[in-house]
Amino acid sequence: MKEYSIEKFPKNKKEDSNLLSREQKLIRLKSTKKVYTYGGTLQCKRCTTVLPITEFYVANKETGRRHTTCRDCKLKAAGVLEVGKLRFAKKILTKGFRRCSICKNIQPIINFCNSKYGSYGKSNTCRACSYTMSREFIIKHKSNLKPEPKYFFNDLKFFTKESFANYIAAEYNLKPDTVLKRIKAGYSNDKLVLTTGSARSMAYTQGKIKVTDTITGQTLVFTNTSDKGLTSMFSGSAVLKGIRTGTPTKVTSLSKYKNPCIIERIKE
Repeated sequence: MKEYSIEKFPKNKKEDSNLLSREQKLIRLKSTKKVYTYGGTLQCKRCTTVLPITEFYVANKETGRRHTTCRDCKLKAAGVLEVGKLRFAKKILTKGFRRCSICKNIQPIINFCNSKYGSYGKSNTCRACSYTMSREFIIKHKSNLKPEPKYFFNDLKFFTKESFANYIAAEYNLKPDTVLKRIKAGYSNDKLVLTTGSARSMAYTQGKIKVTDTITGQTLVFTNTSDKGLTSMFSGSAVLKGIRTGTPTKVTSLSKYKNPCIIERIKE
């Protein structure tokens, strides 16, 4: 395929065409395409105006053929209302002006705010029109912009987490940071008002406890750390240490249960 060339098999050698593959025939076909060349200008067939060649869209990139009607005529046929708007905008921009898309007035470029979404880094609306539109939007949607309360306690409404925490802290003699941590952890209202000692005691006793014997593989589940069945097997310190560290319990001569076990809390 790489050695094939048009010179090796010219078009006048028809007897050799049967020896060509399908890909080689395609190469010969592409080589027969006409290449279009134009001068600096071209006459539009619709408006009969002689215009620069750049005013005619390219119809075929491979051959260089261009449309016979100019850009403006094509835009008018497509139903575009303001033909040449972009060219006009570029022209006045070089002189330091821009046309507002709302009031349609041509103003100095300094009257337009910077915008990364607008063309050439400037907004398409002037400052006065932008301010007017913003005010109208706020007035129209003012009722929908009112914030809604997020926290409720004792028939009171709170809009922010900080104001809610400060109220709880002042009413129940707690630290605001402690209340904020409880709110973040998802505590209910009845647990938010607990004293530090009560909350710590509940944290140690709530939730089911799972005990797994590492030798026999037997598993037992207890209601909490104060369960009588659990306290009959391990001391309170051994249970808390097993939950915190996750390591098997140590077996000594004073141990109630003679096999090492893994103690863990089950999330309900």
